Amino acid sequence: MENFIEYFSKSKSVIKSIKNLAERGVKQAYLFNSFDGEKNFNSALLFCMAINCLSENKPCFECSNCIKIKNLSAIDLFIYPKNSSAILVEDIENIIETCYILPSDFRFKVYILNGFENANLSSQNKFLKTLEEPPQNVVFILTTTNPEKILPTIKSRCEIVNLESGKKEELFDVFGSGVNAAISENSHFEIGQFLKLTKNPNFEGILNFCLDLCENLNSSKQILSYSSKILDDKANLELYFLCLLNIFRDLLVIKINSGNLINQSAEQKLLNISCGYNEKSLINILNYLILSNKQLNFNTNESLVIDCLLLKICEEKNLWKRK
Repeated sequence: MENFIEYFSKSKSVIKSIKNLAERGVKQAYLFNSFDGEKNFNSALLFCMAINCLSENKPCFECSNCIKIKNLSAIDLFIYPKNSSAILVEDIENIIETCYILPSDFRFKVYILNGFENANLSSQNKFLKTLEEPPQNVVFILTTTNPEKILPTIKSRCEIVNLESGKKEELFDVFGSGVNAAISENSHFEIGQFLKLTKNPNFEGILNFCLDLCENLNSSKQILSYSSKILDDKANLELYFLCLLNIFRDLLVIKINSGNLINQSAEQKLLNISCGYNEKSLINILNYLILSNKQLNFNTNESLVIDCLLLKICEEKNLWKRK
């Protein structure tokens, strides 16, 4: 997970919630939850600063403790997972071995278990035993974008911290009003998501490709052309799915006339595309998109998943037209 703390430190809502949390007294376990994984992780770092800051203005970002945490060089700060994309049993064993040792520099030794929803059942159960008899002067911060995947017995031993959703005004406060509209909208105005999308120079091209696909994919003969372009850019598969999900969600919003569009800057384009679908077809496509995304996460054949998805879009689009 990247350290975007310099940006999140400018977020008034994040800093306010972190300060309020620290002022209520330090608990031994927290669960930070939001749509934005970067917000979760950087909020955990900011909370580590707030409870270990040497200044009265906590966090101050200037004392030696705050600087060590910002640079991820503090010896009393431990971040997991270490060597994989998910927290493993070996990580939990390492935590158990070290957490009962008193802090060296800080008032509180802090363990950040990032993306805890990805920890398997064995890892979660092993960690639960530590939470049942937690050591003194240690704070565990679990972060998640999907709390439903975490054992209820673990959640019951944590203070749940639901971080505020991103706001357009706050994103503008941090980055200025001249931010790219398409990127800010598709990031849901979340700082971490905005930074990730900004780092990809092809995002607008991917979004426009997806808009074209939704509008002009009408025949199975076209599937190979569209799928080839997506598969030639495998590194950005996640972005193709993000754009398609947001576009079809917007098309459904237009049909049922409820809620705000994500892609507000492409409203007229979306209105035109929406004429090619009905409400039921959009619901079916959205459900299939979610299923296809899950299949990719399980290392299913990418070409097969993409082809089946495009065939489903084509079928649903044409099915209701014949009625």
